[in-house]
Amino acid sequence: MKKISQIIAYTLLGVVIVGLVLTAILKKDFAPNINIPSYESRGIEIKEAGVAKYDGLSELDVYNQFTNEYKKSFQLTILYSVVSGKISRTQEIKNLGKSQPTISSGYIVTFNYPENQVLKSNGQVYYENTNSTSETLYKKAFFAVEEGKGLTTKTIYFYCESNSTYYGLTTLANFDGLYNFISNLSIFKPAE
Repeated sequence: MKKISQIIAYTLLGVVIVGLVLTAILKKDFAPNINIPSYESRGIEIKEAGVAKYDGLSELDVYNQFTNEYKKSFQLTILYSVVSGKISRTQEIKNLGKSQPTISSGYIVTFNYPENQVLKSNGQVYYENTNSTSETLYKKAFFAVEEGKGLTTKTIYFYCESNSTYYGLTTLANFDGLYNFISNLSIFKPAE
């Protein structure tokens, strides 16, 4: 009887340990429903806030490194998500009006698209109001990448040409890796 209870205890302990390891390894993706412009379209622009310098990611390997860092920015381990209470986080979109949001620090990443994109949140098409059947379309999305903020709520802005309106989508992201990548691009390195 004692051996059976020990076997059960060890089995339960093993299950708990395997569960913890899996939740510490497996990730939840908080990425918004935004297409990354293709390399061929040259649709990604990065500039330093308040400075005229910018980089268009014209080299394929730099473009690929950027997209990998961007995608990693929205991934969170399931264990961290559960402990922090952020596993069920939903993305919200707000109409911000006709004035362009100001980004005054860090880098500004802009996605420019040759064709209209459909604004979505949580996998659903965004409609301006509940009675509307017309999708909100945009050709430009932009966001700030700031130094050392860790995992925080981020806003990604969209510009809709048809009604000259800006929208903001809030989501969770950790742009630390993306910030480090951008700041190491030759155009943004300080002159020695």
